Amino acid sequence: MKFDAYKLPSVVNDYDVCIIGSGPAGLTVALELMHSGQRICVLESGGLNPGERENADLKDVESRGIVIRADSRERGLGGTSETWSGFMAPLDLVDFEARPGLHEGWPISPPEIASHIDRKGHRFSIPPSDQFEFGDESLPLASLQGLHSKTFQVQLKPLRFRKAYEHAFLSPHLDLIYGATATKLLKAESDGAVTVEGVEVLDRAGNKHTVGAKIFVLAASAIESVRIALHSEIKDPHDQIGRNFMNHPKGNVAKIFFSAPISRDHPLFLTRGKKFGRYIGLRLPDENQRKQGHLNAYLRLEPAYDFPDRPHADRLSSAFRRLKRERGEAGTGKRIQLAWNVVVELRGLPGVISKAVHRAKAKKQKFVTSAVVRCFTEMEPLPENRITLSEKKDRFGVPVPTVAHANSVLSVATVEALLSTLKESLATTGLGRVEKLPGELGTLLANDASHHLGGLRMGSDPKTSVVDQNLKFHNVENLYAAGGAVFPTGGSANPTMTVIALSIRLAEKLRQLSPSKRPAVQAPREESAGFLIVGAGRRVREDVVPTIENLRGSHVAGIYSTSKHALYGLNDVYEVAPLSELNEDAISGQKYLYVAVPPSQLKQVLELLTRFDCANKVLIVDTPAILETDLKALYSKFAKVVVAEDCAYLPWIPLLKNSYAPVERIEFNRSGFAYHAVALGRAIAANGGARPLIKSSRTRRDRTTVDFSNGTSMAIVGPRDYRKGTMRFVAADDTVVASHPFHDTEVVIQPVVENGRCIAFRQGPNSVSLSDEEVILAGSFSSEDSIVSRMLDIKRVGLHRLLSELLDGDDAYTLSEGVSDAKAAKIH
Repeated sequence: MKFDAYKLPSVVNDYDVCIIGSGPAGLTVALELMHSGQRICVLESGGLNPGERENADLKDVESRGIVIRADSRERGLGGTSETWSGFMAPLDLVDFEARPGLHEGWPISPPEIASHIDRKGHRFSIPPSDQFEFGDESLPLASLQGLHSKTFQVQLKPLRFRKAYEHAFLSPHLDLIYGATATKLLKAESDGAVTVEGVEVLDRAGNKHTVGAKIFVLAASAIESVRIALHSEIKDPHDQIGRNFMNHPKGNVAKIFFSAPISRDHPLFLTRGKKFGRYIGLRLPDENQRKQGHLNAYLRLEPAYDFPDRPHADRLSSAFRRLKRERGEAGTGKRIQLAWNVVVELRGLPGVISKAVHRAKAKKQKFVTSAVVRCFTEMEPLPENRITLSEKKDRFGVPVPTVAHANSVLSVATVEALLSTLKESLATTGLGRVEKLPGELGTLLANDASHHLGGLRMGSDPKTSVVDQNLKFHNVENLYAAGGAVFPTGGSANPTMTVIALSIRLAEKLRQLSPSKRPAVQAPREESAGFLIVGAGRRVREDVVPTIENLRGSHVAGIYSTSKHALYGLNDVYEVAPLSELNEDAISGQKYLYVAVPPSQLKQVLELLTRFDCANKVLIVDTPAILETDLKALYSKFAKVVVAEDCAYLPWIPLLKNSYAPVERIEFNRSGFAYHAVALGRAIAANGGARPLIKSSRTRRDRTTVDFSNGTSMAIVGPRDYRKGTMRFVAADDTVVASHPFHDTEVVIQPVVENGRCIAFRQGPNSVSLSDEEVILAGSFSSEDSIVSRMLDIKRVGLHRLLSELLDGDDAYTLSEGVSDAKAAKIH
């Protein structure tokens, strides 16, 4: 369930685990625990939508040395996954080893971390560890002596945790409390043992609340987790909290001019596959690092576009990027200033256009003559690189964090050695020459990579670390940490992959250490009606699977899609198998086949399904329904074809049945896609009887007019915007029923909200109740919500009613109805 902290009581004390932070670390722990039977809550300082401004000021930080970027401290559901670029790589073996004079290494082994990725990494779009192996012997530049390759995988569509996993908070076992800024952990001490009893939370208005739990997990950013721990005055006799902070300071350091052009598809450059890209970094071999005492920096090459210097264009681009990045969080005055900065630099517009044209032409070239050398350094885990609390305070009165960190002499010397090795190797082989860019290396490498690590260092010795190998604070019995803050060393790999592995591992430990009295969630018995699903996109993830899980007498029998991954349902984690593995055994035992794929893929999927005997199968296809000539024969091979038009089953529709004179005119203003609106209008026009036929339809620009065979007319105005859309229904006696109170004389259909859940819909003295399962599917509601603003969630209840009707043996929504809806909406 999701709710605003503003609506919390002063004290909440009903959780087994409280997780502070909803980024990749916190949400991974929550998702991996959600089926354990424990009651979990996730506290998020920001809101549900990216770009919300309420807590922008809470991102302030004082920087000493390398400046911390503002967009590296995201507040909002999904955390920094909202801005990351999808780059992944494992740490190297040398990163885990104790290095005398540098660090003590990691208390857990690389194989243990890799095992979590290999078993469960696909749940988070992370390829298995063997996909990061790329032998130096296979590189066309294998003759580069003294350098080893490092493989990076890139999610071409970076995983946004908010978008991918927000549906999980439909679960009654998992709560998201947003607008909840955790400021202090409340401790108790008994017989020398320190425990956390609660966390002090301030809502966006500054009201104070306390959330209690048996176990607490600090999973905010490294900076924010340390800030909370310091402000809570966690017992720290060895002054380790906040120390050994690390980053991967980055920058362009040199340029390579190749003796002969090399292919743009060279593995040293970013190459693109279907879901992942890949590139090869160059670093010093582990043995060299051990013997010479170097760190683990790496270089990556990016094709150079070699366009003329255009300073005005660069300033305009910089001003525009800043406006785009900060406008969602800046106040009105700041936004005006940012926009004015763009106007001032408009003389650079011709240069921007020229550079864009030059870049487009360059990208079409198959060969590259020069490349930019970009470096990501490893920082030593030095005690003086640390996070402390400033005298400056935020609007809640909490001290702002001060982050002091800079490249050490050794980190710069490592990059010098790496560049020197690259230069010598290219010169020896005659492949090209390296020219360092002007400026000191320390200055060139002074850019925040947003890879904030350390501060709550993991280790076995409390004198040099904060948490143990299970990520539990040494001096607190029930407090754990997740995320980059626990890294003992940083290496140079993008940390998200390792963060997720550690979070999976932590969730497994918490399952063992804190068994719940509640029974773990169990999947329904196999003798119930099985739904085999094809497709694993948003519709399946957010609507289809939760609905089937809450449909009595049914269960998810299997999910197939284009590739292997997994889907978090409310009752279980479902492994999604590739369509190529679909076989007779998988289909034979299931009566219902649910296909939720784009219309362009429907024919291909039906051809695949009908290779098997489907004569006794019920096919359910998602909207918009299409009936092309070559699909008719495929549809005929099923016992029945049903269209999953959930809008025709919205739970508030019965409130219009015979309550007033029959509805004669329906008006949808930006409140639905045309084909959904046609189906909803048809259901309303039925007035409890048979759904009427479509007599005629006309479309002009964004307005579609539909006339039904029973005389009811309907107007649909687009484009759809559920935040601003409205509905009005005019009856024969001129009574107007609406989604919003336009006029005092109109009757409004309103959700009935109790304890943050929608339990019914009311229209004047009339109401229609939701079942217990439907209450779960509708999700969290507030008194400000309307039947339009929460359309997507109410449609889930509609799907539940449609499938219930189907299981009862009725026709539900027929193929002919779905096809006529699509035709009226000009889909065909």
